[in-house]
Amino acid sequence: EQYVSHISIHVPPMLRRVPPFGSLSPPWLTPDLPQKLTPSAITLLQYILNTNEKLYFITNGFKISGIDCVPVLIVLTNCSLKLFAYSRINANGDLFIAQRAAKEDGAGGEDEEGPNHHHSFNAGASFAATQFRKLQRWMKDSTKRRALGEKVSKSVARLSTESSRGICWFYDLHVVSIVRQCTYLHQDAGVDISMLWDAGPMLAIMDENLSMTKDARKAFTKSLEKVCRKINDSFVLISDDDDLLPAVIKAWITRGLSTYDYISQVNIAAGRALKDWNQYPVFPWVVKNYSGDTLDLTSSDTFRDLTWPIHAQTESARSSAEMRYSELTIDGQEPWHHATHYTSSAAVLYFMLRLQPFLTSSAVYQGGKLDHADRLFRDVATAYRNATTSSADCKELLPEFYGNGSFLRNIDSMDLGRLQNDDLLNDVELPKWAQNSHRVFTFLMRQALESEYVSSTLHHWLDLVFGSKQSGEGAVKSFNLHKPLTYPDEVKRRIKKETTDLGRSQILCEVQNFGQTPRTAFALDHPKRFSAADIGKTTVTHLMLNPLNIYTLREPTAIYSIPSSLIQRYCNAASGGEGGAMSSKVGNGGSIRKLLPFEQIQGQFVRDRLAFTTDFVVPISRTDQCVCFHPHEFRFYRHSMVDGRFIDFVKLPMAMSSRISAVLALSRQAAFIVGTTSGLLFAFTTEPLKTSSYISNFLTAHRNPIAAIHACPESNTIVTFTTSAEDQPVVWRYVRMYPALLFRIPFNEACGTKSVVKSICIDKRETHYIVASDRQIAVFDSNGLVLGVGSLPNEQQTNIPSISSVAVLEAREWVENGVIIYVTGHERGLLGIWRATRRTAATITPDRMLDLTFAHLLQPEDTKDEVGDVAISALHVGLDGTITFGRRNGKIKAMAINKSAVPAPTPQTPAPQPA
Repeated sequence: EQYVSHISIHVPPMLRRVPPFGSLSPPWLTPDLPQKLTPSAITLLQYILNTNEKLYFITNGFKISGIDCVPVLIVLTNCSLKLFAYSRINANGDLFIAQRAAKEDGAGGEDEEGPNHHHSFNAGASFAATQFRKLQRWMKDSTKRRALGEKVSKSVARLSTESSRGICWFYDLHVVSIVRQCTYLHQDAGVDISMLWDAGPMLAIMDENLSMTKDARKAFTKSLEKVCRKINDSFVLISDDDDLLPAVIKAWITRGLSTYDYISQVNIAAGRALKDWNQYPVFPWVVKNYSGDTLDLTSSDTFRDLTWPIHAQTESARSSAEMRYSELTIDGQEPWHHATHYTSSAAVLYFMLRLQPFLTSSAVYQGGKLDHADRLFRDVATAYRNATTSSADCKELLPEFYGNGSFLRNIDSMDLGRLQNDDLLNDVELPKWAQNSHRVFTFLMRQALESEYVSSTLHHWLDLVFGSKQSGEGAVKSFNLHKPLTYPDEVKRRIKKETTDLGRSQILCEVQNFGQTPRTAFALDHPKRFSAADIGKTTVTHLMLNPLNIYTLREPTAIYSIPSSLIQRYCNAASGGEGGAMSSKVGNGGSIRKLLPFEQIQGQFVRDRLAFTTDFVVPISRTDQCVCFHPHEFRFYRHSMVDGRFIDFVKLPMAMSSRISAVLALSRQAAFIVGTTSGLLFAFTTEPLKTSSYISNFLTAHRNPIAAIHACPESNTIVTFTTSAEDQPVVWRYVRMYPALLFRIPFNEACGTKSVVKSICIDKRETHYIVASDRQIAVFDSNGLVLGVGSLPNEQQTNIPSISSVAVLEAREWVENGVIIYVTGHERGLLGIWRATRRTAATITPDRMLDLTFAHLLQPEDTKDEVGDVAISALHVGLDGTITFGRRNGKIKAMAINKSAVPAPTPQTPAPQPA
């Protein structure tokens, strides 16, 4: 489920069949199309494009997925991006769809560039072409002298597999969020596309001459940006020329960014990408104690020496590396210290073996079957020992070691073989201090990464991997030189020098299999991070936990209000202000249900606003529209948020005894999730270029009225819960507009009692689910396993009313000393502040990793003067600690921190010094 690219869906070749246009200038052909097309290509494109689509760009490229690369024809229209495997356009403007293999030399027949070759595709034939006889002849070339990008692309084609032949991929552009330029095989031709509710593709762009060049990528991204800007104001293009690192460096060294997030950003700046396993993000080993019973993160003896590479941790390893370097120098060869690399696709497959698609790719990598079980990843201690002592193994770690530990378990009970002692290879063997729990292991590994010791020494490791000691004299002194073909400049030099396709393919094969040194991110030595004592700033967490009453009530700002006509029509109440619910006196059914960031206001991209939803009016983020519904009808309506204008409606096929109880509108009206009083959920999808929606799925996990639906686009998940204590919350995976049930959140089991869920929020930083009942809140991880449970004090003794809503402060918890703040709304209009702290190695258990305690109450000054039900039904906590809340009576207020009344923070304990 986490790696959706593993599943390829075979689709029909033509979703729409239209008769050929008589003119050579059909309506879908834009006048500024940079490529020329032959009449036969225009005829062929009429079968590829859907009705109302317009062609903006067409080029060649590769689709990169893991260790595979597939040559594709890239077709960009006004609403979608289409990729056709083993298809291309040539310099003359001819199209070749699902191309057949070129014939053997001397076998006769027409050359592949002949005028009839494109007729291998026709309306009545299968989209997949016949079996290739020689895949390496896919792009036959008789030219003797070619540009570097052309040499690389043709050599890559020789190495590509045939498993995706006859497949096409379609991506809707209205859900494209970020396009980042990157490298592929050390060529400035990569494009990494991120999407809402989809992983998105990674492409390497070629021109019509089948050459991977920076100019070809620039032309493609320019056209993609032009199209996306028209339909998506939030589109972001990150160019190679955008130097984002200075701000990120400053944020980390001043302790405004966690170490994990900083290393992730440096990897991105250095061209690393999760979709290309040959340049997967690299993280350091930081712990060296994998044999002890406990893990003391206050002792420097626990940590690896970050001033040396992982393969030069001991004096003997450094001596061996120096001797190897000297021998190669004497022999007149280009010297190096280490034969293997700290990051490669083989290392990714080694560590991620127990998850798909890595398991299947590992078998392919080994020629169809897995390697012997004794050579696979079986325990962490052995992996660290090999990395620090073996000359044939110097792997650093992957980001998964500090996040989700699912890769350490054989969840699907796959047959990984038997060890020499005849034992089955199953889960990874963990250190004793991990208590045989993959969750405890990654939890403590993350604590080690964020520790003061690592903060004070990490700049040395950054120089080794991404900076000044990556190559040259600094690398020689640090025993950090690898084989020449792991460095970009040497690869380019050798490809230029090589005269045969076979020789270039061998070079790229070595690059793909034996590692790629990241692009240099720091030209100078990396600065050291300030200690917590050096910074001494007052954090938002410190302010919110202050028991003094430092909050002041104020009217909320930057609220995107619903037109009063819709409030009156759907909430059966009169609005007391011009288009504003802040002063409206909403009656039955008019309570504020959610407060959420709203990213587009009347066509202008704005990030600092909040939109509110009521019981029956739900704004659609990134649009100027909203969804409305009546409580006793079987349809929902779309209206303009600008003037309340009616747009359209959708009717539900429901029984008369059921009605709509909750609606979730996903970003840019890509889809709607509608909950009913019978527990049935409907998933609606909107087609590109159309405003009408249709039912794509029926979801039947609940048997009671749906109370609310929440979404987390960052993790592609949706959470639903009902009004019954017997019906526990459900988490759904939502990818490409198709939901699938992942798991039920075991709230009752975690709390030890059956309780009705009152509210749920999602912590987007690590995909944690915070579930609240009347007197308890519980936190669950991304797999639905409990992290911690907290309870309110006894109501009769403390007079603290029941919980009605919950929210999380989305500040970076590791910047805030590992403390997480939750805020709860209560029945009498009060606010509760909760503190969650991560347990240490001495107190952590597999079922309790957080200590969750109630800190104190906040009481807004206007509670006694309010009319109607003042219970807080919606919350939003800003990064500055401002709490905006909505009440059941329809009012919205805010509580802001008065920093002048805050005492200075307590000085921090100094970090242990490096050994």
